[in-house]
Amino acid sequence: MIFCDYEITNRILFMSLKRAKNMLSIEHNPTCNIESFFDYLYNNYDHINDYIEFIAFYEFDYTEKKGKAFKYNIAYIYTKPSLKFRDAFFGEREIITKETGWYPYITGARANFTHLKAEKSYKYWKITKNKPPYVHLGRPLSIKNVASDYAATAMLLKCKKGNILLDTGFGIEEEFVESIDYIFISHFHYDHTGGLADILKKKDIPVIMSSLTLNYMLDMDSIVDEDKKRILKNVIISDFLNNRSYIFSTLEFFESYHCPGSVGVKYKYRDTVVVYAGDICLRNGFYCYKDVFNGIVSKYFKNKYIILDSALVMKSHLSIGEDDFEDVSESLFDKIKDNNALFISKGTEMLFNIYLKLFAKSVLCSKQTNFVVNEDLYKLLKNVLRSWLLFKYRKDPFIKYVLASGRANFAETRRVYPITKGEQFHGKQDVVYILSLKDVEKLDNIPLLNGVDCFLTGPLALENRTYDCIENLEYKSIKRLASSDWSFHSDRKSLENFIVQHKECKFILFHSFPKVLNKFKKSFSDDNQHRIHVLSRENLELT
Repeated sequence: MIFCDYEITNRILFMSLKRAKNMLSIEHNPTCNIESFFDYLYNNYDHINDYIEFIAFYEFDYTEKKGKAFKYNIAYIYTKPSLKFRDAFFGEREIITKETGWYPYITGARANFTHLKAEKSYKYWKITKNKPPYVHLGRPLSIKNVASDYAATAMLLKCKKGNILLDTGFGIEEEFVESIDYIFISHFHYDHTGGLADILKKKDIPVIMSSLTLNYMLDMDSIVDEDKKRILKNVIISDFLNNRSYIFSTLEFFESYHCPGSVGVKYKYRDTVVVYAGDICLRNGFYCYKDVFNGIVSKYFKNKYIILDSALVMKSHLSIGEDDFEDVSESLFDKIKDNNALFISKGTEMLFNIYLKLFAKSVLCSKQTNFVVNEDLYKLLKNVLRSWLLFKYRKDPFIKYVLASGRANFAETRRVYPITKGEQFHGKQDVVYILSLKDVEKLDNIPLLNGVDCFLTGPLALENRTYDCIENLEYKSIKRLASSDWSFHSDRKSLENFIVQHKECKFILFHSFPKVLNKFKKSFSDDNQHRIHVLSRENLELT
């Protein structure tokens, strides 16, 4: 009885094959056919059809160095998030190998590759490879913040012959919609894309974004199918444009360093250039992007305007207390057999960074720790994995320097579970919870988190206030952790050095309240202050 989808392949499975070889070397029954393998599982494991998502059957010969060719038969089994089933099934790998001739490799839920089908069903390539329009809007005149919420990013670059909206925030002031000729999306985070669907309901506008950003948006449950079709109708993929001379003369795109798929744009007109990198990290514990960005802004133009992400300018001391993230992660997996750990942050972006760091550390320590994560983070991990696997995305600096530095599969692992399946860990040890503040507020089964070592991270750690949902936890300890080394925004010192270094540029600061940014501006010498401007609701003239 075949009870789930499967595939058969002769590709080599690039993973540690030592255990598979050891078990397949032991005397076992002749390798059965696919249908017989399904029959064996169905007859020997109750309700197994409820727990398995997909099976990939690998049949290949592999010759190790100074060795003979060995025949591998591996059933790569993707399972749904059930701790009880996975543990039981994982413990019987040797029995299954002896009975069927297939070594069962047990892994977690399968990553989301549905976009490959969606590309065809939406006639994706036909739409996105259409000849893009010639973007020639004349001399840039002014820029202003048009976001409906100061916490998000949407700015209107006005030019002599038309206007470009740089990101859409959570939404924009409605009066500006008709004046927009093009939209540029720097990355998929909701505070930059949240207003796109509403804008396209009112007017068809060409939208420029990277293919990674488009794929993420097509997978977002918060965007309904009708809105996804509007996006596809209007989208222009930036990946295809830099080799097109008719658009490269005015728009030039570059990979930015903030999250997978981040892209920046340079709008060029004669002796003037406006550079917008979206959110940007000049340096952190993974990679130093500063030299790359120096090269991007150093090309000759008489008038250079750099729109610069300044989210962290008033958070100069990001490392808090005696313990920093590296110290905590070093000791965490030694203590976790006695105490579970809970990491809390406000947004999925910070949770994502925390998970990557902790998962990489657990692999290095050879610890089989279970991770219970925020639902949005769980989905994001699945989406990011496909980018990590596909060669065409390897030049993306986030993929190259953050994800590709480790070979462990961080998403399709049997050790990561969404919080919606977290109840099965009640009373269990060796668990790391990575949740948002809203998760902790909503969690019905609060005893699940009792007795944890609690860590407040990122911007949440910098707040002086307390939250009832955290105070109600019977935690063993609580610590505040924040560090520029695991943030993906530029820290204050990096911004200061960059601004002082590029004396030929004028800077437009955004991503914080004007009062905060003006205070940062006043920290510079008089010679530098005249080159620094703060994005506001008023038109900032580009002269």
